[in-house]
Amino acid sequence: MFTNLPRLTTLKLSNNSLHDEVLSGYLNVSNIDILCLDSNSFTGKVGNQSTFSELSRLDISSNLFTGVIPDWISNISTLSELVVKNNSLRGQFPCGGAPFFFLDISQNYFSGAIPSCLNFQNLEYLHLGSNKFTGPIPSRFRNLTSVITLDIGNNYLSSSIPEFFGELSNLRILTHAMKLTWTKDSGLQLQGESELADIPDEVLFTTKSLSLTYKGGPLNIMSGLDISCNKLTGDIPEELGLLTQIHVLNLSHNRLTGPIPAKFSNLANIESLDLSFNRLTGEVPSELVKLNSLAVFNVSFNNLSGRLPEMKAQFGTFGKESYEGNPLLCGLPLENKCLRESQGSHPSYEKGSDEKWYEMDMVFFFGSFGSTWFVFVLRFAAVLYINPGWRMLWLNMIEEFMYTCYYFLFDSARNVYILFRKQGYLIKSV
Repeated sequence: MFTNLPRLTTLKLSNNSLHDEVLSGYLNVSNIDILCLDSNSFTGKVGNQSTFSELSRLDISSNLFTGVIPDWISNISTLSELVVKNNSLRGQFPCGGAPFFFLDISQNYFSGAIPSCLNFQNLEYLHLGSNKFTGPIPSRFRNLTSVITLDIGNNYLSSSIPEFFGELSNLRILTHAMKLTWTKDSGLQLQGESELADIPDEVLFTTKSLSLTYKGGPLNIMSGLDISCNKLTGDIPEELGLLTQIHVLNLSHNRLTGPIPAKFSNLANIESLDLSFNRLTGEVPSELVKLNSLAVFNVSFNNLSGRLPEMKAQFGTFGKESYEGNPLLCGLPLENKCLRESQGSHPSYEKGSDEKWYEMDMVFFFGSFGSTWFVFVLRFAAVLYINPGWRMLWLNMIEEFMYTCYYFLFDSARNVYILFRKQGYLIKSV
């Protein structure tokens, strides 16, 4: 197929039901500029295509390609758009100097470290989500000075969240569609609208617990940071509170620790804040009640404790499912009542004060205590019943204990009797 078309410059076969190992063999298309094979059933590996020296756009997404991405793809000096998402490609993505403008390798099986040896100078759309990348977020991402969309969710990334995600020093970034800049004088600001109608691919955007794909114009009114479903550790950087224009912040399903930054109260436009399934500690900051646009708030399944913020403004709309999995939280809408009510959202912790801010349900406590001992005794009896040797040893111990107690009581009573008898004899003598 396509073995002798030297004058062909554009080939688009998208959205069909074609199938063949189209890229495994040699293609004589030396002048090809745009090659779109997406949304078909093409199979096989991507072979050595040395004639693709003029290629500027390659889209093989949503097919059945397997194997690895060969080195020559990352070294085509004219290749600006590469879309290989939704295949079965694996291995490490090769380094190279291709001047990528749009790079989407999501929904594959790429592994190893996130490629940091690429040419980031012109990169505006970088989609690496839903792979098997491991290790930390590369420090070279600081050089993504032109990036507009950045997707690294659903991987196995570890280490902490880099602070430069929030600082964005001298960085122009559009996080799922809002262009942001950082200056020392004015901080992080919106710099007008971005023309996203010509984005050559869809963006998976998770907001308000819904994961949907968007393309073109709708992205102009969306903004967010989604690095969920990884293995990120450490504290949440307070610098993320500087992203005042984002509408969505999703850090869920990681291994983050430490408190929830009070500076999140600066996220004036936030509509969905998901910090669930982490290891966060401390209280839910009362300052978050200032977030008047917040529609979805989820901190479930962490290690949070203390009194919840007052149920006013948007926090009056959140149910107990937003806080479940945190047994040390108390206050409405949870059933755990705090012992001491105060005018503020949280109790004051004065030095030397031993006053408790929570109330213990004694019925629940004794019920739990009794059931635990019942299970323990039942399991102990089952062990003695199953093992005759241990049963005999236990009975001997019981017998020895009974005889010890008997002779102790007998000797004690005998000594007391003798003592009283001697005292009575002395009284009679006097």
